Amino acid sequence: MRLRLKLFLPLIVFSLLFAAYAKWIWLPSLIDFIQEENRKHYKSHLRSVSESLVPLLLQQQLANVHDTLDSLLEVNPNWKRIYLYNKKGRILYPIGLKKRASPDKGLVVLRRDIVIYTRKIGALELVLDNAAYITKLKRFENYFILVLAILLCLIVISIAAILDWIVSWPIKTLSLASEKLANGDYTAKLPKHQSDEVGNLVTSFKSMRDALDRYKNQVEQEISGHKETTAELRKEQERLAYHAMHDSLTGLLNRREFDVRLKCAIETAYTQGAEHSILFIDMDRFKMVNDSCGHLAGDELLKQMGKLIRHQVRDTDSIARLGGDEFSVLLEHCSEKVSEKIIRNLHARIQEMNFSWDDRVISVGASIGMTFINRNTADMHTVFTAADRACYMAKKEGRNRYFIHRPGKDEGVAIYKQSSLVSNIVKSLEADRFTLYAQAIQNLRQDDDLRDHYEVLVRMLDDAGDIIMPADFIPVAERYNLMPKVDKWVLKNTLMALQELNASGFNSVSLSINLSGISMSDAGLLSYINEQFGLYDVNASDICFEITETAAISDITNAKVLIAELKKIGCEFSLDDFGSGFSSFSYLKNLAVDYLKIDGVFVQDITKDPVNCAMVQSIHDIGKVLGMKTIAEFVESEAILTKIKEIGVDYAQGYHIARPSPLLEVVTHKKIKVSSA
Repeated sequence: MRLRLKLFLPLIVFSLLFAAYAKWIWLPSLIDFIQEENRKHYKSHLRSVSESLVPLLLQQQLANVHDTLDSLLEVNPNWKRIYLYNKKGRILYPIGLKKRASPDKGLVVLRRDIVIYTRKIGALELVLDNAAYITKLKRFENYFILVLAILLCLIVISIAAILDWIVSWPIKTLSLASEKLANGDYTAKLPKHQSDEVGNLVTSFKSMRDALDRYKNQVEQEISGHKETTAELRKEQERLAYHAMHDSLTGLLNRREFDVRLKCAIETAYTQGAEHSILFIDMDRFKMVNDSCGHLAGDELLKQMGKLIRHQVRDTDSIARLGGDEFSVLLEHCSEKVSEKIIRNLHARIQEMNFSWDDRVISVGASIGMTFINRNTADMHTVFTAADRACYMAKKEGRNRYFIHRPGKDEGVAIYKQSSLVSNIVKSLEADRFTLYAQAIQNLRQDDDLRDHYEVLVRMLDDAGDIIMPADFIPVAERYNLMPKVDKWVLKNTLMALQELNASGFNSVSLSINLSGISMSDAGLLSYINEQFGLYDVNASDICFEITETAAISDITNAKVLIAELKKIGCEFSLDDFGSGFSSFSYLKNLAVDYLKIDGVFVQDITKDPVNCAMVQSIHDIGKVLGMKTIAEFVESEAILTKIKEIGVDYAQGYHIARPSPLLEVVTHKKIKVSSA
């Protein structure tokens, strides 16, 4: 409803109510009042006439009475009749009328007794015709209503015009200004200021418009100033989105994005029958480069490896760095034949890769595992497990090679056997179902070392008590990070046996304990060894820890710390399988070991292969220069023993010297020997 109508409506309603009141309440009351006054007037007139007739009636002057009444009828046209009665009610006027006729409808009859001193002498009755009078009243009523209606209309129109000028027009002007303001026009004309509510409204609107104008200008300035910021934020969002999907170092995909793509590939294989393949790549020598050359060199090696992989696969393939030195490649829509060709080429290029850093050239290798994705592939976990197992098999077979996992009948059995073996290792640790063997190490030189040397070897017992050889369970224990627990069990029980030997009086013995590479990376190993030496009454100098050359070089930092700390309390160290690894002799001077155990690969053919003989000679010479004693393992014949004696090797170990026997038997034998002496 428009404001003008809202303003007019109360006036119209008031006017109608006022007109209704005037017509049906006030005007009828006025007419009744006028009629009553007229009746009083006639009654008063009738009283005057009756009083004037008293003398005439007393004097019996009826002729004069008749003349008087006749003249009254002539003077008053609306007086229709006059009746004069004597005190007995007989009509004296008009003459000859015996009975008064009934008055016609619309006539008014007024009656007045003629009394003198409370004595009634007659009565006077007047019959009036008010038709003309009533007609005048009706005409007056209609005229009054017409005039009232005209006046009300004029008043309403005048008031409405005044309200329209005072209220409606300014508000309409404000409304138009508001519409223009909404469209961005801040210059619309406003009504003149008035000292009333509408004027206050205009003032408030003007203040608001000015404030909005200032705010608009500020916002426009801020928007203009934020355009560059918005562009930078957009670039930053794109950068964050990129980093959310990519590895920050190599620029390859990260694990999360790779998982998304792998999941999609498995779905297309199931729904569309597509063929895909996945590769797991684990660098073999990254830790050695990282520890020996520094983290910058390690980072650069990872970048170069990422580039090499990118150049050997298709543009449509997805490459990810899963973490550390592990990479993965998803070959989408790639048949088994093409996948095998890609993995062969990739392996060949990695074998040819040489990493240069600070004038040093290091041969880099990697173990690669591959599995296929097809309609029968169950889920991501199955794919990752198969690819990871293939990579593990590549490492197990000697590293720096590839292995292709082909799902078959024996897969479930192999996995079950491995899982069962893991369970047996855990149960054996809990139930103390390991046993220790010892293999003698013979001193080939006549020097001041009069101790009997043994290498402590571990065996595991199954539920039936049968022996499980280390070659069967140690790779699994290393893979599932159980080797630190096994090594700790060996250390504890070796110290217990050594304490028993010492208690029996046999003090000239040296026991060598093997430490795996995984155990050397265990942050709690050093504190555990110190704790065990505190629990048992043994000399730390009677314990020699054997670490492989590969494990030591792969984690050279931890190896140097471990060797330095344990040598402080008297322990000795032996570098096992020396010569089998990839390290140069330059690393040897960084490891303060006491013995070099020459790899049996060179020793077992020393009498037939001059190259192996030269290798043994070189290792022995280097050890001698560095003040280290040498041990030849795999001495399985007298000829080999004679040859290594000629070279000058200090110790010999092998089946020709002694076969491994239970450590308990060795302890018992020594105790009997001591008691016999």
